Amino acid sequence: MSKNTVKVVRDTFLTDCTFGKVFVNDTYICDTLEDFVREIPGKPTAEWKIKGYTAIPVGTYKLTLSMSNRFGKILPE
Repeated sequence: MSKNTVKVVRDTFLTDCTFGKVFVNDTYICDTLEDFVREIPGKPTAEWKIKGYTAIPVGTYKLTLSMSNRFGKILPE
């Protein structure tokens, strides 16, 4: 099984949202739109994360592909 690398590069930070780009194996795939980044380096996530209002913390995450009942196709989660 081959291992792919998915990277999200955040490049535009506004007061209410964050824009970025998704790359798979260094190939550009699409743009992103996320909630506002309010991460405070060195502080525990629980001190600044507001579910549904702030972008996910910077880090490395395991990505799983599964069938979306809502969209009827395989999507990452």
